[in-house]
Amino acid sequence: MKDALDFKKKYEEFGIRVAVSSRDHREYDRVIEEGKFGIAIIVYEKMAPEAPGSRYRPLPRVEA
Repeated sequence: MKDALDFKKKYEEFGIRVAVSSRDHREYDRVIEEGKFGIAIIVYEKMAPEAPGSRYRPLPRVEA
C-alpha cells in the first residue's frame, strides 16, 4: 500500500483527487462512495459488492 500512497502524493501535486481504500486505509471510503475522486485505488475485496462487509456498489461506467 506504500506504493499507492506514493502515487496519491505525486498525482495530487497535479490537482488530481486520489482516494486510497484498503482494510488499513478507510479514511477515503466516504469520498469513494460519493464519487468525489479522480482516481481511486481500492483493493478488490472492498470493491466487490458481494464481499462480506462491502459497502460499495458497482461504479457506473465513465467515459473519458
